[in-house]
Amino acid sequence: MKVEYSESGNAPQKKKRKRRLKFKGFVIAVLTLLTVIAVAVALMLTVFFNVSAIKVTGSSIYTENEILIASGIMDGDNIFRMQKDDIEARIEQALPYVKKAEILKSLPESVGIKVTPAEESMALQTEDCIYILDKDYKVLRIANEVPEGMLRLKGIKSSGITVGTNLIFSDKQQSRALADLMAIGSEKGLNIGYVDISSLVDIRFTVDNRLFVKLGSYNYIDGKINHLDAMLKSVDENANASISLEDWAPDNKKAVLKYENINDLMK
Repeated sequence: MKVEYSESGNAPQKKKRKRRLKFKGFVIAVLTLLTVIAVAVALMLTVFFNVSAIKVTGSSIYTENEILIASGIMDGDNIFRMQKDDIEARIEQALPYVKKAEILKSLPESVGIKVTPAEESMALQTEDCIYILDKDYKVLRIANEVPEGMLRLKGIKSSGITVGTNLIFSDKQQSRALADLMAIGSEKGLNIGYVDISSLVDIRFTVDNRLFVKLGSYNYIDGKINHLDAMLKSVDENANASISLEDWAPDNKKAVLKYENINDLMK
């Protein structure tokens, strides 16, 4: 026999109460879970995972204590709250001869600082002073003179030069021209010791500190360097000379060699 209940019956009301109880239980479970997560996160950021050991590795001219001070990391700092990028940048700027600093977190409470040293590679001569740079143009220090045998750069345009940061070229075309010149010169085995890139239509550099090359404009740089490389095979290896490629072009290949003392040309 089928039994039906009217709207005033008890069955629908019981079903509603059950649904309300289930929903209330679900809400309580979610709130409890969120509370547990919040407490766990709070503990992770305050009580647990605090630094108790810091280890410095890698080669550097700085002492371990100097690197630790520059990092700003202290015993008790929370590992999860540490900003790796900020700490690495702080070390690299505060200690110019650190080329790269890498923060390595090791749970639950250890932090490693791995440093890679920067090496002096070139000297930038400005009207005010001389800056020593690494091969990636990081400014390492200010000097009174160019160290013997170091590449000397002149005429680079920069918006500002700060020890501990990378040199920023104001003229991107100047940056590309210098990079191409050094890359092609290296490929040809040219010992370039001085580059004046004050003007992109009057680039000048030396080879073996005895040959002064007037490259002229940046145009046809590959062809000019190839022609120079061929010329050097016939130049007396002990001679001082200037070589002009200012009027060189693919259709004329004009180059002028003049034996002279080049010291005055590099001032």
